[in-house]
Amino acid sequence: MDTYHKVIGTLIPDVDFHQNHFARALDRIVVGGDWLDLGAGTKIHDGYKVAPQEELARRVRSLVGIDPHAEHLKDNPYLTRAVSGSGEQLPFDAASFDIVSANMVLEHLEHPEAVFREVARVLRPGGAFCFVTPNVEHPFIAVSHLFLSRSSRSELAVAVEGRPAEHVFPTFYRANRRSTLRAQMRDVGLAEESLVVHRNIPFLRHPTPALIAESLFIKLCAIPPFDRFGADLVGVFRRAK
Repeated sequence: MDTYHKVIGTLIPDVDFHQNHFARALDRIVVGGDWLDLGAGTKIHDGYKVAPQEELARRVRSLVGIDPHAEHLKDNPYLTRAVSGSGEQLPFDAASFDIVSANMVLEHLEHPEAVFREVARVLRPGGAFCFVTPNVEHPFIAVSHLFLSRSSRSELAVAVEGRPAEHVFPTFYRANRRSTLRAQMRDVGLAEESLVVHRNIPFLRHPTPALIAESLFIKLCAIPPFDRFGADLVGVFRRAK
């Protein structure tokens, strides 16, 4: 076992990857019908050993992916239909979907209220909107949002997360606080089923003292009032029946 996993196992053994939390939320709500994935990209989620993507996709009648970067959708094997487009003007009839999902998308929305209004419009009565997104109250995210330009934040994401540059997009963080999200969802008629601040595994892998310090902070975030500072928000909101 490497140092990274040893530190996690010793200091914060109860902490899980945010994509696993998102996958479990999908596992609860994906029970059939039609599903729209916003900013679908190349996969449904990036979790491991939790609600396998193939299984989730098999549960529904259709899985439609929409993304402004249509070339990414070509590599998504789970979609029954791929659509190039924007969340601000979804090219679908009202009440077309039972599920809408958004995996690390909300932070990139310049006009989140417009997108949420469209989500509410295309959801059928009782339909669910499920998402995972960074929590702007997390110190690392708050500092980068306040003091770094969008281009610098993108470069930092490439360096810290190791993602290819073509899969890193500008961030606005206009729907990344619990109070803000609740108000935005209420305004478009979506009711909260759950909205959890998730303590994610550490960003930092090296040097070891920095990894230990971050792990201790994550441990602290299990205790109120520090629990508001977890790295991610995982939510499920529903349209009224």
